[in-house]
Amino acid sequence: MTDFSAITFLSVILGSFVPKRLPYAAKIIIRAVIASVVYIPVRTVAREFFPDVITRVGIYFPLLAVNSLIVVQSETKFARMKRGTMIASLVFYILGFDAVMIVTAFLRELLAYGTINGRLVDADTLISGLGLPFGGFIFLGLLCGLYRKVRSVIRRENETGGDGNVSGN
Repeated sequence: MTDFSAITFLSVILGSFVPKRLPYAAKIIIRAVIASVVYIPVRTVAREFFPDVITRVGIYFPLLAVNSLIVVQSETKFARMKRGTMIASLVFYILGFDAVMIVTAFLRELLAYGTINGRLVDADTLISGLGLPFGGFIFLGLLCGLYRKVRSVIRRENETGGDGNVSGN
């Protein structure tokens, strides 16, 4: 999480200095290069604090440098904002991402290892594949799908003028 936060924050701030008059494709490429350059020192520092985690995450760690928040959202959303507003919005985007990752990590640890913060709990069903990096991404995708389904049901209920009664009575 902290790696994502550091890479995203520094990359978007540095990318905000890219001239607006450049063609869209050039700005996207420049932002990706900036994120890749920022990735190097962040990975070096992360390796000092979390040496085993960086190895276990593997190829997914470099993908943080070219995530859509940095590469696309920077141009479509943040570049149109004043710098102060952009920084505030960026911080809330990062905090939102981190909150989702904390909830996901909690659920993933519980389901994959039967632990909470490294302490064994009474979990009857363990899904060992969730402990692998790809399992985490699949789990996140499933949670995103569940979120979208719940959101669409709530939106449909609001559009039909529901009374908020979810019991069906």
